[in-house]
Formats: sequence, C-alpha cells, structure tokens
Amino acid sequence: MQEPASACPAPPQVAATASLELQYIFIHIFLEGVMETSETLYDTHTALFERILLLAERLILIGQSEGYFRLSLDSGIIVPLFLVAMKCRDVGLRGRAIMLLRNAPEQEGMWHRDNVLAVALWKLREEEGSESSEGVLHSPIPEGDRVHSERATTATVHGKQVTLLRFKKGLTDLLTGDKWNEQVVSLPLFMGEML
Repeated sequence: MQEPASACPAPPQVAATASLELQYIFIHIFLEGVMETSETLYDTHTALFERILLLAERLILIGQSEGYFRLSLDSGIIVPLFLVAMKCRDVGLRGRAIMLLRNAPEQEGMWHRDNVLAVALWKLREEEGSESSEGVLHSPIPEGDRVHSERATTATVHGKQVTLLRFKKGLTDLLTGDKWNEQVVSLPLFMGEML
C-alpha cells in the first residue's frame, strides 16, 4: 500500500534535515580534531565521512532538481566536503568528495568552491603522489605520507608576490617547530587563514 503524499517529506524538509545532520557531523569531527596531535584520529571517522558524502550528494541533487542553489550565508556543503577531502585517508572517499565539490554551489558564505577545490587537489597530489616503500599507494594513506599543519603566506620571488604554502609531512609532532616544507602555489592567500 502506498503512503499518502502528505506522509512523504517535501524536498525543503529533506534538505533541512540533511543539512542539519551534515553540519552536526562536521562539527563533531572538527571539534574532536582541534586538540589532536595525530592525523590518524581521522581514520576512526570513515563511516562519518561516508555519511557526509551521502548527505552532500542528496543536497546537491535536491538543489539541481529545484533548478538552482539557494543563497547560503553559512558553510552549506562546501566546508564538510572540504573536510573529507583534506582529512579522510580513504582514497576512494576523497575522490568522491572532490567530485561532489565540483558539483557544489559556486560559493557558500566566504567559501569559494574553486579555491577549496584547488587546495584539496593540491593536498591530494602531495599525499597520493607519495608511495610506500613497496611502491604501492595504500588506503588509508600511511601516516608517514600525510600532509598536515598547512599554512599559506606571501613571499616575493623574482620581484613578484606569490602565495607560499608551508606544511609538514609525515610523522612530525604537530605542536612543535619540526621541519616545514614550502611550495609556491597558485592559490589565493586568504585560503591560508582557513586551512
């Protein structure tokens, strides 16, 4: 027997519920990671990362079926997808997060999709370009290949101001002044304040 139409949630109700759950999961993972000194903490959240992807996909489909994305002054789906792309170490889930980011609204609040994508793709290349000692990329990515503590600043190179991305890689203490790596990147500087 088919349920009456009134029993099925309308798209705005589905979107609101999915959005609230998405934000709850994002905040939960983010707050757990604030004081953690090891990137392996995020390995315990694979199921939550999968849930973020499912909810974001649902919200994207609802937005596309409505023919538009509404103006969002909060983080919407971009920031939770960015978290998955930056912190999840399952290669397949990271790839899905990148794909969903490409279909996300152009901007949500201060978050520009293309800037977030550029940072996420940089990290993906930096970590997944690393190979284990056997020459095979593993999922999850070994802690020794993980990039963390990313910061952007400006530098002058050959008389031109550029964005310099500083980061640590591998088994370094997240809270000390261990060795920093640096790369000149074509990213907007303001992203450095949000990494």
